[in-house]
Amino acid sequence: EPWMKKARILLATARRGRAKPKRNDAVLADWNGLVIAALIEAGAALDEPAWVDAAHAAFAFVVNTMNKDGALRHIWYGANGGAPGPPGLLSDYAQMGNAALTLFEYTGDTAYSDHAIAWSARLDDFRDPTHGAFRNTTARNTIAPSVLIGYDDQTPSGNATAAALFARLYYFGGADDNRKFAAGVIDAFLLDATEDPLAFSGLLNAADTLLGAMQIVVIGDRNATETLALRDTVWRTGLPGRIFTMLTDTSALTRDHPAFGKTKLDGRATAYVCVGTFCSLPIIEPKNLIINLRELRKEN
Repeated sequence: EPWMKKARILLATARRGRAKPKRNDAVLADWNGLVIAALIEAGAALDEPAWVDAAHAAFAFVVNTMNKDGALRHIWYGANGGAPGPPGLLSDYAQMGNAALTLFEYTGDTAYSDHAIAWSARLDDFRDPTHGAFRNTTARNTIAPSVLIGYDDQTPSGNATAAALFARLYYFGGADDNRKFAAGVIDAFLLDATEDPLAFSGLLNAADTLLGAMQIVVIGDRNATETLALRDTVWRTGLPGRIFTMLTDTSALTRDHPAFGKTKLDGRATAYVCVGTFCSLPIIEPKNLIINLRELRKEN
């Protein structure tokens, strides 16, 4: 160890005489959307509140720095006090929209879902007039060629993420147009996806959500211990295509929601697990909720 310490000092001294490598300080809206959603999922599942706090902070930064009147910027440059970059791409609106919905699921705060709805509306500017899918840029954006891409690359494709966003908005009580938008994107690339499913995993995941989402509704005071216990049970159970809603009562749900009209059991925080048009019996104990979720996950 003493020898290593001397070696580190010598290396550090030599390094100070060299030019420092350039640093990429660009902040990307779509990459932040991916990280925000991942931090909420992982922080909730593994009981890491610092990760959840980091997700909230990152979301606030994008909204306050990279979002003006609902129009996102693709990049924010951090050098010299910061400067906005070019207009947002399809992936920026889709990823940040999904991040906003994940925050809404976890907190129940409709300010997040409002952002998701506003950003999803912006996707009209990206719609291809002859297909049901979206181009990666608008006609006014010259940052990149305007193309239709459905396959995933280093990150999920913008179209796959947009399809997931519209599918989730549909289940959260949005207009039927959201279902049609999601289905249109999926249909546009479905033939390619069946021939090369690994390259289109994002699109197939969105299709799975649209066709068979597991909707979980918890009724109770948002800050009550028993409500949070049910919420945490859901988030600690791996559930692809999960749609989670936390409400004080089900009157806020649309009338065609399978849990509309459901009530608390014995005045306690209560969960209902719904697939299609059918819901489970009321569940008040976290251990029973785990069993129910696992059984339904195996069946679906």
